[in-house]
Amino acid sequence: MGKNGRKRRVERDEPPADVRRIPHQRHTVPTPPPDRSEPRVPALERAIRTVPIPGAPPPLSREGAAVGLAFLDMALRQNHIRRLTERLTFVEHGVASRTTEVDVRLSLLDPRQREASHLFQRLSSRSARTRREEEAATPTIWVPVTRISRLSVSPIDVVDAAGNKLPRLTQYETSRLLASGLYRLLKGILTSQPESRRRDSGISRLLRQERARWLIQAALIALLTERSRPLNDTDAHHVGRPATQTDRLDERDIRELVLSVLRAHEAQLEPYFKLVDVALNDYLLVAALDVTKDDHLLSYDAPVHLRERAPVESPLSAWSRSTSGRYCIQYLAQVPAGLRSYHIVAETEAGVHIEAMSLVTDVDATRTRELATDLKALAQRVRKQKPDRPIETRLLELELQGALGRLSELFRSRQWDANEAGVDVWEGAFRDTRGLIERYLSAEDLISEQDPNSTPLLRAMLPIPAMLERAAEELREHDVGSDFSVVKRRKKPDLRTVDRA
Repeated sequence: MGKNGRKRRVERDEPPADVRRIPHQRHTVPTPPPDRSEPRVPALERAIRTVPIPGAPPPLSREGAAVGLAFLDMALRQNHIRRLTERLTFVEHGVASRTTEVDVRLSLLDPRQREASHLFQRLSSRSARTRREEEAATPTIWVPVTRISRLSVSPIDVVDAAGNKLPRLTQYETSRLLASGLYRLLKGILTSQPESRRRDSGISRLLRQERARWLIQAALIALLTERSRPLNDTDAHHVGRPATQTDRLDERDIRELVLSVLRAHEAQLEPYFKLVDVALNDYLLVAALDVTKDDHLLSYDAPVHLRERAPVESPLSAWSRSTSGRYCIQYLAQVPAGLRSYHIVAETEAGVHIEAMSLVTDVDATRTRELATDLKALAQRVRKQKPDRPIETRLLELELQGALGRLSELFRSRQWDANEAGVDVWEGAFRDTRGLIERYLSAEDLISEQDPNSTPLLRAMLPIPAMLERAAEELREHDVGSDFSVVKRRKKPDLRTVDRA
């Protein structure tokens, strides 16, 4: 990009799950995004320990739970969004703005999501009209547009293509819906556990104890609706202090019952706690759209949050960095894997140049972690294999062929990215990975019709256990799960011109 603010656009058919802007010198070792979520169990545990146990059930409805889960599903999957465009404008060092454009197509909503949106319209209306009369009188549908970090304190307005502001739900309304949905989801997960069929189990006692259920509902409501309020001194003292004789015995038992069930089933509730993280750290931006139109072009301005920096060693080093004229900008964003198209446009004010721009995604991060785990497991099995058991040996051979085939395809993709970007991959960084791939590709008759029990890989690869383990470490060390592409790269200087100068 030049001084006049010329633009660069990047479009990918398969959208990334993590977008970063890094200088071209650091392509080979991209870094993962920081974890900004709060601790999962302690966040809910803190609310359970501090919220008073209600004497009556909190006002949470089944209809509100259905709407809340549907809104959360739409905000996470974004299956109704055709294209997502983020426009970043860099003014100077540390100053940037962001405008997001969203192409929404209502016909992409599945029947359950559409029904939930209409259901909220009926719940929020006090009219005595029937469902069809209500839909005909108010041809609008409530649709989540995006998730906004709770670090944003200023109101965000959503406008359509004509510049008109659209109605949107308050955060209190969406928080109540999410609390209803998360409670119903937690209750369904606990009920589905085999332990819940025994009357003496913790889950069974929790489901039969109505005050324990009310406590969970009140904790979720307080956690989501009062998340902007920090803990005061009284709350912090109550969280850390042990129970005393002044506390009612039954209340202490109820709290310990709820916490013991959550801790005992933490592994089964891992996906649930991730949803709690999303609801706790992000606000849902839900806007009302005209149901008579299928396509909508929406836009909104959202702030760009800067990561906290480490303290500067000396004023002289800070001055030298601020006046050097060059700095690196790294932009992180989470994009659903099912999004059809993602654009990022970088604009600059006059006097600001962008020498290089890179797009890095972690779309293969999960596949790489699973492959590294499989390679280590296969290394242990190869060490313990016994040649006198042909069936087990043949099964191990087939699993080994499948793992090395996936490794070859993954490394081929990263090699393709490096060639397209003009980046050389260091030969020594993947010594064992390359060795395994070469032996896999050079092996003949991996599937022999004449000898179905043949094991060409196990016969040809004697030092395979150690190579498998080192290859797994190479995948993790060099972050092979992240791909990259260079949008613009500065031309290399002519060394003869430099010498003469």
